[in-house]
Amino acid sequence: MSALDEQDALRVTAEEFDDGATSDLGDIEIVDGRVVPMMAQSPLHSRVVRRLAGLFEAARRPGGARMVVDSDVAARFADSESASADRRLNIRNPDIWIRDCEPYLIVRLDQKEERIEEIEEYRLDWSGRCYRAHHVHRRVLLLDDPVEATIPFEVLEQA
Repeated sequence: MSALDEQDALRVTAEEFDDGATSDLGDIEIVDGRVVPMMAQSPLHSRVVRRLAGLFEAARRPGGARMVVDSDVAARFADSESASADRRLNIRNPDIWIRDCEPYLIVRLDQKEERIEEIEEYRLDWSGRCYRAHHVHRRVLLLDDPVEATIPFEVLEQA
């Protein structure tokens, strides 16, 4: 994004968002107060998200905590540290959200959308009541909570 585009980007405060100021904008995310239209995902991205959700549901521990696996559900991230109210708000739509046990994941594909570059794992920080980066997985998704899972990226990328 050029400096001119950055200046012209639609910005929104938390109060404006809560008042429905973005309700007619369609599928968006808000990054540091800047409204970012969401793009349609590639077939690989859709396949990876679907497979991850299924693998997580299958890995649920018998008798363990209740766990709901969702995708593309809006979540509020930590506000950016900015003096300007229209530069703070962060609303994202994680690819996978494991609810009732806090963590969720964002899948990043390479530029050509041919392979998984990384999977970002976020966890709820109760002290600030916001999600913070916990770990970035490359080549293998290795989780121990809320499910134990070792998933090589190749398994998720298979056609």
